[in-house]
This record gives sequence, C-alpha cells and structure tokens, in this order.
Amino acid sequence: MIRYIPRRQTLSASVKDEQIFETFDQMKLFILNVTGRIALYVGGKPFLPDDIIIGDISGNDPMIGLKNVRAVHIKSMYIGCCGE
Repeated sequence: MIRYIPRRQTLSASVKDEQIFETFDQMKLFILNVTGRIALYVGGKPFLPDDIIIGDISGNDPMIGLKNVRAVHIKSMYIGCCGE
C-alpha cells in the first residue's frame, strides 16, 4: 500500500487530499491525470510518466504517520510525498 500526500498550502489540506494506491504505477497515473488537466488548462503540454520522479527513502514522518517517506517531483517541481 502506497500513501500519496500532495503538496498543499497547509498540512491539514495535504493530509485531507491523501490517496492510497497498490503500486507506484497507479499513483503515477493518478498524478498524470490530475496534473495533465491542469497543464492543458493553462496551455502547457501534459506530463509523461517519465516526468514523475520518486525519490529515495528519506526516513519516517511521525506527524502524518508515513513510514519510508519519498519525495515526489514532476521534473524539478516538488508535488508531494509518498510512503507506507
């Protein structure tokens, strides 16, 4: 089980928008669906699966209850984190 927490203005908003996936590929498809609509709306090109970068494990985050936390980026832009 992979928990994805998107970057929002506040921690409570981020946790409220948490999504749960079985695989990283499912998570990437979800992210592409959401960000693709935003990119098209503002006139940009939709992102590709290879544009999503899942970082190395950086530790645990007891404040939000994530273990094995990894940063999630689209290209060089931080968009959230994921973990168990």
